[in-house]
Amino acid sequence: MNIQVMRHKHVRTEPDYIYYVGRSEVSRYYGADHCLTALGNPNPLRHEADRKKVVQEYRVWLWGKIQAADPQVLRALQVLQDAYEAHGRLVLVCHCAPLACHADIIKAYLEWRMS
Repeated sequence: MNIQVMRHKHVRTEPDYIYYVGRSEVSRYYGADHCLTALGNPNPLRHEADRKKVVQEYRVWLWGKIQAADPQVLRALQVLQDAYEAHGRLVLVCHCAPLACHADIIKAYLEWRMS
């Protein structure tokens, strides 16, 4: 599957297969339809040493939202799947990439869901 995770500052174009999945909205770069803040990590990273723990907490949070059928999260995940199916590729954008990031969890979920 052609799903990439990229750092926010390195993406300057607005193709239909690029989506921002961080906490705060940066619609000036991606457009409001391409800012899926419902998928942002609610767990703040206070210290770099906590990165692995925060990413794991996001995995638990996302799965809980999926199991609870959270409409915003499910809609955002469907938007990503639809974009991938329409374009054959997908770029998930966040501020922390290429470091371990919650977007890696989203990517893994989508790859599992679409396999």
